[in-house]
Amino acid sequence: MSLPSWIPPLITFESYSGNWVNYENALYTIFEKDFIKSKPVLNGKPVFCIKDPMFQGKFFTFCHITTEGGPREEDRTPDIRRCERISWLKKIIENSTDSCIKTWENTRTNKKSRNKKRTNILFDENGETIHMVLSRNAKSYILITVYYVDRPHNRQKLINEYLSCTKSP
Repeated sequence: MSLPSWIPPLITFESYSGNWVNYENALYTIFEKDFIKSKPVLNGKPVFCIKDPMFQGKFFTFCHITTEGGPREEDRTPDIRRCERISWLKKIIENSTDSCIKTWENTRTNKKSRNKKRTNILFDENGETIHMVLSRNAKSYILITVYYVDRPHNRQKLINEYLSCTKSP
């Protein structure tokens, strides 16, 4: 089994001879093209990204879709799996009705999100699992973060959440 034809190839660190600055700049160019200069559309609404606070001249959302760690950008570290798949994100959003994608809404109850409703998109195909979290208002969505899911129990937890949120009463 292979990935859907609409999924682009990975953007590997090795393709940039292990030069982090060149790699990060290439990733940001893709991010700009896919999320700043144009906008993916989900359910007829544009998907925006968070600009401020910018970190090292880059959008806040970019930091949260390419790194992992705590809430302070200076404490986060690059997540190569997220980086390699940055060109997948717009495609996943735009193909959200594909059978390999599950979407649902939930409400997180933590201090930071204050019971806000979130839209979740789970791409799950051929051993590749990516979880995207977006907020929604009347006119648009905002991409909050992206996770590469590499642990089977975390994948199953997300699938169970999807099933419980989409059950018919």
